Amino acid sequence: MTDSDVAAEWDARYATKGQVWSGNVNRLLPREVEGLEPGTALDVGSGEGADSIWLAKNGWDVTGVDISAVAVERAAALAAREGVAIDFLAADISTTTGRFDLVSAFFPSVPSDSDMLEHILGLVAPEGTLLFVHHVHPDPESASGYRPHRPGFMSPFDVLAELEALGDEWRVDKIEVVENGDDHGGHHHHGGHHHHGGHHHHGGHHQSGSDHRREPEHRHEHGHHHESEHRHETEHHHESGKYRGLGRHHQFDAVLKATRI
Repeated sequence: MTDSDVAAEWDARYATKGQVWSGNVNRLLPREVEGLEPGTALDVGSGEGADSIWLAKNGWDVTGVDISAVAVERAAALAAREGVAIDFLAADISTTTGRFDLVSAFFPSVPSDSDMLEHILGLVAPEGTLLFVHHVHPDPESASGYRPHRPGFMSPFDVLAELEALGDEWRVDKIEVVENGDDHGGHHHHGGHHHHGGHHHHGGHHQSGSDHRREPEHRHEHGHHHESEHRHETEHHHESGKYRGLGRHHQFDAVLKATRI
């Protein structure tokens, strides 16, 4: 499926509904950016703009990227109503350029067999932060103790392996799994400030590993795109229970937070 096909599919999806996502910020975003000095931020797969707007209201200079022009139009209109200035772009993330102090990717569809992750990593400025969050399912057969929601797409554990392979270019600040609906507890994986190879203790029964790729369900039907929309559909519903008409499909979210050295 080409980028234009994916864009058309998402435009059609947005066009048939008055609002696709809940309108609430992904619950893990505020927790993970707490303590960071606001600077420039890139919201990968910005959907209808909830995360971008939250970041802007909290002092960040935000750029939101989504493959759907319809979603971008809605996000821009919402930002205007909320009184915040955000640069929303209707584009595939692979065409996005620049360097950002924070690159936030919630439930992105990043194919394992593409250079999309490499491109996303390149968007993080020196001393900047990468936040990569995705749903995972317990799987005692896998090295990390979790399997991806869908094979063929990168999970935080896959990203962890890539960062470790890059050596001292990155410091992994956290790799953990959080149970949905539990903002603070239920962490099955914990990471402490480790450099490339430092194995992030995934508490309890899980070890570090990589092989988990999954992408948010719904939106992710299409391989590389918009990373957040789906996220909005999935995360918003489990975290806040306010997404319309979706059941709770994901019980755990894996969180990877890393700093470019």
